[in-house]
Amino acid sequence: MFRSCVALIVLSLLGCGQQTTTPVTPSTDHSSHGGPTTPSGNHGGHMEISGMSGIAAPATFVIDAGGDNLKPGVPTKLQFHLERDGKTLREFDLLHERVMHLIVVRDALDEFQHLHPTVANDGQATIEIAFPTAGTYWLFVDCQAKGEEQQTIRYELRVTGDPPAAPELKANVPVVVTAGNVKTEVFAQQGEGEWQVTFSHRHPDGQAVTDLEPYLGAMGHLVVIGAGTGEYIHAHAETESATDGQVRFAAHIARPGIYKAWGQFQHQGQVFTIPAVLQVD
Repeated sequence: MFRSCVALIVLSLLGCGQQTTTPVTPSTDHSSHGGPTTPSGNHGGHMEISGMSGIAAPATFVIDAGGDNLKPGVPTKLQFHLERDGKTLREFDLLHERVMHLIVVRDALDEFQHLHPTVANDGQATIEIAFPTAGTYWLFVDCQAKGEEQQTIRYELRVTGDPPAAPELKANVPVVVTAGNVKTEVFAQQGEGEWQVTFSHRHPDGQAVTDLEPYLGAMGHLVVIGAGTGEYIHAHAETESATDGQVRFAAHIARPGIYKAWGQFQHQGQVFTIPAVLQVD
């Protein structure tokens, strides 16, 4: 069953330890065959999420080390903590098998990472990261402070240098994306109050991929971010098993615009990421 993923926004994607599997670089074929809630406002680096009741006030993202003079391609140990009313949040419940999910996206929506910082007993989170290019990056932290609901908080970091030109974003769904030995077709249909997004995974010979593996407690994860707005949606697969190779998501997108989506799945121990672009009218 779909659940909104409301989390603290910081440095993604998306526990303890950085993802050890090697992401597969996808290629895209634009031929056609055939999150959760959205933020209601952004106030001083905090993103409020609509549709959630009973959540605590947003936490603040505070960098302790590694956030200055960032250079493209240079690994950096970033250390940060989350605090509220001047007090550090120290204890977190597991959220989809991890303590903290960190989604990192360049504001041009052409760079995406889903990472899992380690969190010490004093609440300090640590992650080693390399930003691929110069430019402004949005850091989203998904986590759940002990005894609270999920929250998402956004923070911005600047990587020095001249950023590459932002690629033009055009709606391309349905689209076919090849990642490793899996060819994935992405469909999307706008329904009442939500988008139904389906990823159909097949082998090169056209046979369905019947042995997808759960990734972080679900058959897939979907992150959707609004172009120019940074609106953030994180959905988990409605599909409980994918013996036919199809994984479905329900994404609640509140406002019109262009949105970049990334679906993440696991096959034969390897996580792969499938991008797509949606036009919401």
